[in-house]
Amino acid sequence: MKMSLFGIISPVTLLKVSSLDELIFVFFPTVIGYFSGISIFFPIPLGWKYLIFVIIFIPLFVIFMWCRKRNYERAIAEALETGYFMNFIEGTASFISSRKIQNKSIVINSADGKSITVDSDKINVKVILPESLSKLNDTIAVVEELTNRGSLENGTWILYEKNIGEKLTIYDYPRTMTSMGKYLKDMPGKYDELKSKTLHKYFNARFKDDWDTAAETISKNTFMIIKVPPNFTKDELMSQLIKLVP
Repeated sequence: MKMSLFGIISPVTLLKVSSLDELIFVFFPTVIGYFSGISIFFPIPLGWKYLIFVIIFIPLFVIFMWCRKRNYERAIAEALETGYFMNFIEGTASFISSRKIQNKSIVINSADGKSITVDSDKINVKVILPESLSKLNDTIAVVEELTNRGSLENGTWILYEKNIGEKLTIYDYPRTMTSMGKYLKDMPGKYDELKSKTLHKYFNARFKDDWDTAAETISKNTFMIIKVPPNFTKDELMSQLIKLVP
């Protein structure tokens, strides 16, 4: 997201990413501290004090706003990851694991009204993690081409493969990230491919942390994580999704 200096320090950005408390108790004491430090080591003539203060104030304010904006965006990406991980990954993993322990089959209700009964040991889940906005859009298109819509017995909405083989594969991707542009719509600048790479990086890093932490509760024999770098073509992605089997 290309943003001008005015965009970073604009009132809209200030209201969105910072607060009066931060300005009073964090920013202004920092500016005063720098000013006081310079005054001690380099005595400033009275007529220059206001100019020096402004010279210190402006770059520190730009840095302050840039950091707050970055933290705000990161917080959104991580919040979207938390919602996705808790609602889909943990929920689906828990449901499939419980059925395996009970040695029970799983019924998948198709969107066309039909039902499919599958052995719980014959289900695998491929979670696709795009690394940019364009790759998210490519993932959506490719997965839509490969899958049918349906739901598990626990109500979880899923996309499962059209051509079912020895195993039934469920495909999923972070749908929550499709709303990132909406969260940033009031911010100066444009949510574009370049900006999306940073936000997907935040999302994926948080996902890795959650994935590693949940290692004991999520069966790696059932779930596979597939990363989609920005240089992947749709054909390459299609090939990866079809051939990779846990």
